[in-house]
Amino acid sequence: KESDRNERVRIVCTVDPSGESKVKTSDEWEIVLIAGALARRIKPYIKVGDRIEKGERIGHIEFGSRVDVIFPAERRIEDVLVKMGDRVRAGESILMESG
Repeated sequence: KESDRNERVRIVCTVDPSGESKVKTSDEWEIVLIAGALARRIKPYIKVGDRIEKGERIGHIEFGSRVDVIFPAERRIEDVLVKMGDRVRAGESILMESG
């Protein structure tokens, strides 16, 4: 499909076990920023090895487009607080209950 050729940035996040997070240390999250057909430009704000905090912005897609979030396989669907197609805001929307 057409969107497969659009620019994308893949980010894999793991939880730092020394932090104060309530998220299980085995959790690994994948975030994929996908540029739209018109914009085709992603500006990541982070680089490999950076530590990010809850609510921190990790990048910007010019003219917007789509972000896919792949939750850890061991998480329960009941913990997810958003559904496909929901509009979320960076640093504001809570995607999943921690635990």
